[in-house]
Parts: sequence; structure tokens; C-alpha cells
Amino acid sequence: MAENTINEILEYYSNLKDESEITNEVAEVNDVEDSFNSVEEIGRLAYNSKDIEKRRHINLGTILKNALQRFLPMNTSGMIAKIDPDWWARFIDYAKDVSDDEMRLIWSRILSGELNKPNSISVMTLETLRNMSKRDAEIFHKLANFAVVDTDGGDPFIPNNGIHYNAEQKSDEEYGIRYDELLWMQELRLINLNMGMQMTFNKEENEPLVESILRCGNLEINISSESEIQIPCYSYTRVGAQLLSLIEDITPNEAFFEDRIKNRYSSENTKIDINKQNVQCTRR
Repeated sequence: MAENTINEILEYYSNLKDESEITNEVAEVNDVEDSFNSVEEIGRLAYNSKDIEKRRHINLGTILKNALQRFLPMNTSGMIAKIDPDWWARFIDYAKDVSDDEMRLIWSRILSGELNKPNSISVMTLETLRNMSKRDAEIFHKLANFAVVDTDGGDPFIPNNGIHYNAEQKSDEEYGIRYDELLWMQELRLINLNMGMQMTFNKEENEPLVESILRCGNLEINISSESEIQIPCYSYTRVGAQLLSLIEDITPNEAFFEDRIKNRYSSENTKIDINKQNVQCTRR
């Protein structure tokens, strides 16, 4: 690894403004790009070797530029995160060979997420992303439109028909969820397809109702029930959950959630409302 660590790079950007200004005020977004002649130059700061090809410097520089342009506006405190050196070395090793524009954006989100919250992205997630093709990422992204996250915590999940599926219920395939794609996501250790798995919503201690809010992008599902609710599902793994949190442009399949959650579990004792929020719920 070159002499310039990620902390030194960020410190450089954070001090681009005039010295007379407030020291903890972060650099403007445009300063990241305007301060260098090319993304290749930025890449050389992170990995400067005579043996590395220009292409790799461009890959790294593009990823770093995008990551910093995302991170700096969020870093209102001016604090510089200390990234684990082993994690950073692994990130550089993997990211230097990412040439596809869309995949480089994913890697930049990985880095900005780690800068914003150190130790939030595991090395296993880096390893998994390294082995994902653009097609794999597209499948994962598509499935995100059917995944919900409990705002109280817990793994994201995709509601399914469970073991008591009948012909009157729409199948996964009718919604565009292909089983071979689900199997591949399981092979990549992103989703768990164990039959019989279910997400359980219980009452909190001394509370009269089960209260929960599920979200998928800008879609919000409010659950209020007098009794426990169990929803059969495909559950995301820890790695899958970390990658899912990086997807920002989710288009929830509202009809799917109407079918798999609202219509199936609403009753006199259970009220379920589905609403679209005005602002896209961005996952970080």
C-alpha cells in the first residue's frame, strides 16, 4: 500500500478551503474532482506502483472520487474515519479491477458507507461483491423491489407463499421472481431459501398490540395486531443485508406486498396499511 492512507487522503480534501475558514468545514463536492487532473491521478494516491496498469489507476480513482463526493457532504462534523488497514488493503486489491461503471458505483457506495460508519461493511461482503458479475448485481437489485426491512431491526426478507401454497395464490414467477435466480443468490450467500422459514412479529412486553413498520424503498407497511403474526419468507443473510442497504433506487412492487402481506394477514384483529412516502427512503 502506498504512503497515502485513506485517512490522509480525506484529510487532504477536508482542508482544501482557505485556512481562515472553519477548520472542521468539509470540502465542497466539486473540489474532489477539480483538485486533480484525472481520476488516474486520484487512483495513484491509493495505489502507486510501477507494475499497475493505467486501467487499474482509473478504476480506483473513479471509485474513490465517487465515494468521497458521496461522503464529504454527509461528514458535517469534519471527523475523519479510521478504516481498518486490513479492510482497506482488501478493498483496494478488489476494487482496482472493477471497470464496469455500474459496479464501480456499488464499490464507491461500499467505501462511503464504511467511511460514514466504520466496521459496517464486512470483509466477507467485499469478498462476495468481488465475485459478483454485473448480471448478478442486476438480479440482486431486481429482488430488492420485493424485500422489506423492519425498522425495529432484524434481517430483510422477501415474503413467500410458504409450505401451504395453493393454486389460488400468485406464484413467485408470476411476479417475476425466478427460482433459479433465487438459488443463485443463495449460492452467493446473499439469501437463505430454507423452507419453513418465517418472520415472526410479537408483542413487546406490557404492550397490548403488535406494532411494526416495514419498508421497501419509499413504501411503508404499517402493521398493528392484537396477536402474533408469522410471515413465511426468504431471509437475507448478513452479507445480503449489507449489500441491500447500499441500494438507493428501489422501485417497490406494491401489488406484491398487497398480496403477500396486507390481503393475507388483515383481519378484525389485525390492521395493515400500505402507504407511499413522498421522499425515497434511502438506505445507507
